[in-house]
Amino acid sequence: LKIVLSNVAPMTMRHESWNRFCQNTSNRLAIEALQLFKAHLNDNRQDDQPGCGREFLDSICLGIRKKFELSLSQRYFVSKEDCTKFHISKGWFKS
Repeated sequence: LKIVLSNVAPMTMRHESWNRFCQNTSNRLAIEALQLFKAHLNDNRQDDQPGCGREFLDSICLGIRKKFELSLSQRYFVSKEDCTKFHISKGWFKS
């Protein structure tokens, strides 16, 4: 039995590759961040407080976003809904 969802586009090789890249990068960053977090808490016991893990993740995610936005073109941060409009206004058309 095969069920086809009409509103869901089949995943292309590009999407599979992109998703795999994103997942691998996420895993690598998570491992590195966890190691840094644990090392910091071992050296700075006073920072070992309830909620410090959430605060750490919020802070580094914000820092990563800011660094990306400052370092890369704004075209990398348009929403999918605004993508076509942005391409037209900047003269960047997908071929």
